[in-house]
Amino acid sequence: MKLSRQTRFIIPAIVTLLTTSFAAMAGEIRGSSGNNFTLTPTATPGVFTLTHPGVARVSLLGNCTFDGTETLVMPETPDQPLTTTGTFQFVSADGSSTLEAEVIGRGMPDPANPNFVNLHYTIKFTGGTGKMANARGTGELTGTAMLTSPAGGTTTFTFRGQISTHGQKNQNN
Repeated sequence: MKLSRQTRFIIPAIVTLLTTSFAAMAGEIRGSSGNNFTLTPTATPGVFTLTHPGVARVSLLGNCTFDGTETLVMPETPDQPLTTTGTFQFVSADGSSTLEAEVIGRGMPDPANPNFVNLHYTIKFTGGTGKMANARGTGELTGTAMLTSPAGGTTTFTFRGQISTHGQKNQNN
C-alpha cells in the first residue's frame, strides 16, 4: 500500500504531538508526615472516626499539607491489632497538585507502653490533580502513634511505593 505525501507527513506529526502532549511519569514515591489526630466515637461501640490533618514531605510534590480521614476499629482483646480504613490527601505547598490515596492499616500497641501504637498500612494511590493527575500505584506505610488523651494524640509516619501518572497532560506544553 502506497501512502500519499500528505499521509506520510501527517502520521509522524500526530505521533510527535501525542508523545509531547502527554507525559507519563512512573517510579518511586517516598514521603513522611507528622500530625495530631482526633478520635471521635461513632454510634457503634469500639468504632471511631479518626481525623489527622498535618504536614508532609512527598518526594514528587515537595512540602505538602496532609489530611487523613479513617474509620478505626478497636480490637476485642489487647493481643489483637486495631484496624483502619480510609483516605489520605496530600496538597502541594503551592496548591497546584494533589495526590489521593485509599489506605488500610493495622496498629499494635507497644508492649512497653500501650499508649504507643506501631502502625503498618497499605496504600493505593487513586488519583490527583496537577502533576499527579491520573496517579495510580501502591505503597507501604510504617509509623508510630502516641495517645495523649482518650480523644487523640500525635503520630509520625514514612511511606514508600511505586506510582505512575500515565496519560497525564504535560504541564509544560
